[in-house]
Amino acid sequence: MSGPDTRRATLDEIEAMMEAGELHHEPNAPEGPDLADAFWAEAAWVAPREPGHVIPTVLTLDLCP
Repeated sequence: MSGPDTRRATLDEIEAMMEAGELHHEPNAPEGPDLADAFWAEAAWVAPREPGHVIPTVLTLDLCP
């Protein structure tokens, strides 16, 4: 995923942005779905397929006020 609004930041940079008040947090956002015990009973850890294999993760931040 890439585009004009795609930015990269380390966890340290994101934490610094949070401390500086540069990230928006919606305190009235709805709670996520309640996951039943059956969901967690069926959940399984999936390890990477090979050393050095990375599972892509996307963090999307809506920075527009």
